[in-house]
Amino acid sequence: ADVDGDGQGDACDVCPNDPGNDADSDGVCEDTDNCPGTANPDQLNADGDGQGDVCDACPNDPDNDVDSDGVCGEVDNCPVVVNQDQADADGDGLGDVCDICPNDPRNNVDGDGVCGDVDNCPETYNPDQADVDGDDQGDACDVCPNDPDNDVDSDGVCGDIDNCPATSNADQADSNGSGIGDACEPIADAGSDLTIISGDQAITVLQGAASDPNDDPCTFRLVEGETELSTWQAAGENGECHLDLNTVPIFSSGDHTVTLEVDDGAFTVSDDMVITVFPDPEIQLITAQVTGGGGGTGVHFYVGDTVTFSIDYEITGGDPQAQYEVTGVAVPQYPYCTNNKRRARTVEYVGPGTHPISFQKAVPACADDPNHGPSGWTDVKWRVDLRTEDGIILRGRDGLTMDEALVIDGS
Repeated sequence: ADVDGDGQGDACDVCPNDPGNDADSDGVCEDTDNCPGTANPDQLNADGDGQGDVCDACPNDPDNDVDSDGVCGEVDNCPVVVNQDQADADGDGLGDVCDICPNDPRNNVDGDGVCGDVDNCPETYNPDQADVDGDDQGDACDVCPNDPDNDVDSDGVCGDIDNCPATSNADQADSNGSGIGDACEPIADAGSDLTIISGDQAITVLQGAASDPNDDPCTFRLVEGETELSTWQAAGENGECHLDLNTVPIFSSGDHTVTLEVDDGAFTVSDDMVITVFPDPEIQLITAQVTGGGGGTGVHFYVGDTVTFSIDYEITGGDPQAQYEVTGVAVPQYPYCTNNKRRARTVEYVGPGTHPISFQKAVPACADDPNHGPSGWTDVKWRVDLRTEDGIILRGRDGLTMDEALVIDGS
């Protein structure tokens, strides 16, 4: 018998099934040799693919480069996909052509189906990728999901609820309850309430003030309701926010709420003050008369007589809390002496009441008086008008009034 037909009977053929009779002389018949044409007596076959290592193009790849891209499977970064260039952008050992996340070396580690390089929460499962504040951090992993600046002042309070978003104030102190933290809120002080009479508006200046905890420059304006009393302007060097009321329309009688608005570039705050305006006080004369002196008809006086000048009046309008006085000076005048040389002491009056006038002898005598010559002055009787120093008749023989002579001083 000669199974392999090599001319050697099977009984004496060392390789009865190998017609080449171990052609590579490695002691292993070719019908069992894993490298029939290459000597490899050790028959090593690391990948167990039936091909000896010395003749196996891919000795560690049992599939022997199954994708035929020239790269053995054990080193091919895409073993079953042709990619001769072996490109691997993210360096994760997976070739780009077979890498689901070619730019994510962790290959969607959170398993939400979104590669890490485009996942807005790379390590937190969020397939919906919701991002309310649009800061590219998904709500599922955003510490401040409603604050796009993500607590920019690092005080542990997200900007959407921080009362000083750009100024660190972990305590969130807000002493006036305005909703703006003390650490960043400018301060507006409109000043104390005022009570004035209408006529004093032209000489009144509102004394408001502004300040800022961060020394930011402030601007201000004053308004009454929707009416702008002053336009936005820079506060003074020391924070002055003044308004000369002579520059605004005249206020009507009553209460006026004036608001000082202060802005530091980040916040606008305000403070109110009330101006109470009363009408100007007016004098209502009740009586003004001269009494006393000598006899005769009318109001006559003799040298040496002491008579009285009386006035009575009431004041309407004005500030009911203020005290007002009526003051002036009355001067007796003598119609019977054309050169007006007779004398009498003037009288100053303050407030209503009775005021004495002491008449004195005229010196020199009125030589041109046809009825009362240079002698006998002690027997002469006079009728007088009382006038102000400016000549306004207060009361006299013609019954004229003193309305225009009264002057009000208020305090």
